[in-house]
Amino acid sequence: NVLGKGVEGNGIFYIKFRNNGSVEWLQTMENPGGNGSGITVDDEGNLYAWGYFYEYIRIGGLEYTSEKGYNESDIYLIKFDKDGDLKFVKQFKGTGNIYGYGGISLTPNNDLLITGSFNDTLYLGAYELKSNSISNTWANDVFIAKVSSTGNIIWARSYCGEYNDEGRSIASDSLGNIYFTGYFERSISFDSIILEMDEGYYYDYFLVKMDPTGNLEWVKRGGPKNYQVQASSLAVSGDAVYIQGRVYLSPPDYANAYFGDKLLTSEFRANSFIASYATTGEINWAKLIKVNNYSNSVYKIDTDIKGNLYAGGIFSDSIVVGSNLVVGSGGSDYYIVKYDSQGDLDWLKTSESNNNNSGNINLYSIAVFEEDIVLVGGTFWNGTFNLGNEVVSTASG
Repeated sequence: NVLGKGVEGNGIFYIKFRNNGSVEWLQTMENPGGNGSGITVDDEGNLYAWGYFYEYIRIGGLEYTSEKGYNESDIYLIKFDKDGDLKFVKQFKGTGNIYGYGGISLTPNNDLLITGSFNDTLYLGAYELKSNSISNTWANDVFIAKVSSTGNIIWARSYCGEYNDEGRSIASDSLGNIYFTGYFERSISFDSIILEMDEGYYYDYFLVKMDPTGNLEWVKRGGPKNYQVQASSLAVSGDAVYIQGRVYLSPPDYANAYFGDKLLTSEFRANSFIASYATTGEINWAKLIKVNNYSNSVYKIDTDIKGNLYAGGIFSDSIVVGSNLVVGSGGSDYYIVKYDSQGDLDWLKTSESNNNNSGNINLYSIAVFEEDIVLVGGTFWNGTFNLGNEVVSTASG
């Protein structure tokens, strides 16, 4: 039950806030399994949202059912106008699991871009995408698609490997060129370009540029000797493309992480990375955020009009950013960083849980609003935490 609008069982809510923080409208969707994965808003104030579901979703008096029941998922795409009225619901089916937990964004002419993962077969409009992972039912391959503002598929592509591959985030530049990122296990093929890991190394990220019609322009990766480097978010600003993700190491034998010709090391197992690429494919810089114990990265990063990057994640125990060491509260806390376009750290902010060893905070998304305001969103449970001068508590206290 959100602001008086309830659903039976589990659900997803979409809220539009006014500038003063009050609610302008709210829509809810019944979804017994799955997740809402992302939203984006066009110049006219229309909201597009997508995600994946099991069994069914119910919204606007309509029900959309997955023929596969609770064992395997379908994806949905919905549109609300600026007043919160439902304009369409699209369901995309297939055989096997289809995960819409990748990114969604808009092109300059208000077409939609989505990326996610699937196994077996995925039907996107007239496109039938086939996975290479049919023999490995736990493994996924990458899909991306361009969708019109009316919900029709313009084109779709799939990129496959032998093991688990994930599409995580996607965006375009001012010319409509497309950039998307994610990670692959052991190997993946982008048309004639094959990325492979050396023996004993497992996950690496990929960064791909396409023209507006879906033709590949270049493909980049970290390096064949990365132990586990996984990209989760992407942002484009001017002539720079930023990605953030996770780095799992096993020091001392596996203490290195490669980002093109940049080599970074850490004495900790769990880390996050931020990297900047030129839109022509050259890497500008890479930074490692070192975390002692547990680490995760946000699913959405953003930039301001000057090209400064805002990113973040969560940590426990302690975190090292540049020369800055922050000791956590005992549970999990979030961090937010601002880097300028040259990779210099401007500031670092962290939360502070008031429940030692029990408070837990997750940070999921960062967005820049009206040039100089940074919005963040996430979850917390088990008590209270400090947010600047404010103390935030759960309903149970």
